[in-house]
Amino acid sequence: MTMAKLRPRIAPAISLVCWLYLTVALSLGAWVVSTRVFLHWKPVVITSGSMAPKVLAGDVVMVADSVGQRLDKGDLIRFRTSDGSTVVHRIQAVNKDGSYQTKGDANPTPDPAPVAAKDVVGVGRLLVPVIGRPWMWRAEGQTAILVAWAATTAAAAFAAFGPMVRPRRRARHPAPAPAPEASHA
Repeated sequence: MTMAKLRPRIAPAISLVCWLYLTVALSLGAWVVSTRVFLHWKPVVITSGSMAPKVLAGDVVMVADSVGQRLDKGDLIRFRTSDGSTVVHRIQAVNKDGSYQTKGDANPTPDPAPVAAKDVVGVGRLLVPVIGRPWMWRAEGQTAILVAWAATTAAAAFAAFGPMVRPRRRARHPAPAPAPEASHA
């Protein structure tokens, strides 16, 4: 089969793949934006593998305010550490003094210090996979990957929406022969 015969079949397939990619990306983004706007949950980009395999680097955990909520074993919490940074780990146990023993799912041992209730910043309510990778790449200084992703997304948008914007080529038909003139005798 020649390339000229394949082209009409390849273009719609590429357009479909681009539409699927954009639909997934926009849907994931909509989860982040809508829960931020309507429920006031805060997006937290996961930057390490300590919560793998359930929560991966580049995933976004939408965190709700934990004030007044009862936290229990298995809850995903965001808390302040002694150095002022924040971490998202799972509660392994609730201690008698009201503090929490936490652990990253992928870590072999629990976190060294218990987390005081006052250090809990929020509780994880929704996991949005993959959508945080561009922010992670930017934070890590991986400009080449970020630019490649942006270019790929722009190309997908052009491939998906381009046919809507570009005028279709009309098939060229030979001009009709002029009708013979009628003569009156």
